[in-house]
Amino acid sequence: MFKKFLSDRYKELIGALADKAVIAAEELGGTGRIKKEAAVRYIVKMLPLNPFMKAVAGILLDKALDEAVEFAHRRFAQKEL
Repeated sequence: MFKKFLSDRYKELIGALADKAVIAAEELGGTGRIKKEAAVRYIVKMLPLNPFMKAVAGILLDKALDEAVEFAHRRFAQKEL
């Protein structure tokens, strides 16, 4: 039960961070790939973890972070953010 609660909380957090990350990356400009990488770095930077765990989370959650950024970008492109 606690594990599910924690998982749900991090999903919400990553989703909210992805929204902010996409907006920040769009302001930076550049190619889509550069903006996506910047957005993923932003999310990892803002996670409430110590630096070592941020590095580990960035590696372990790479696919999930990419998907969160893509979803947030689709919402941004449709003017939902």
